[in-house]
Amino acid sequence: HPIIAAWSHCGDERGPGRVQEWIGRLAELSTSSPDLRLHPDGRVRAASILAWRKYQRNLLDASSSEVHHETLNGAQNAISTTSGLGVNGDHNTQAFSGLSKDSMTNAKQCMDCLESLFSEWHSQNEAGSNSAFLLEGSAFAHAINAWGDA
Repeated sequence: HPIIAAWSHCGDERGPGRVQEWIGRLAELSTSSPDLRLHPDGRVRAASILAWRKYQRNLLDASSSEVHHETLNGAQNAISTTSGLGVNGDHNTQAFSGLSKDSMTNAKQCMDCLESLFSEWHSQNEAGSNSAFLLEGSAFAHAINAWGDA
């Protein structure tokens, strides 16, 4: 499913929503046309975890670059005036606080997706379904790493 893969890896804030949208479309198609065998399995559904993780990394990387740039500018301003460093330091603290909240939200979203996958797996097992529910270890790694960066 190349469209899901593209949205999963893009790192854009729209990525997680678009992944869910496409997974929903596949699920609808598999219900209306079971012979197409498009039902999204655990690997496809785990793409939402990757999408949240990539979005989180994108935010962290962009913020890290921005803070580094502002720190350099703050250091240059501090050489010319002592008040410049305090203003930039306050701005960096506010930016870090907002980033931390966004990062925690993304980690929670990763965990919610993982819990949803487990719930689906459990439902299939209780129903005695013979279909395999495939889930790769990378889904767990992405969720754990998201909490590590939160």
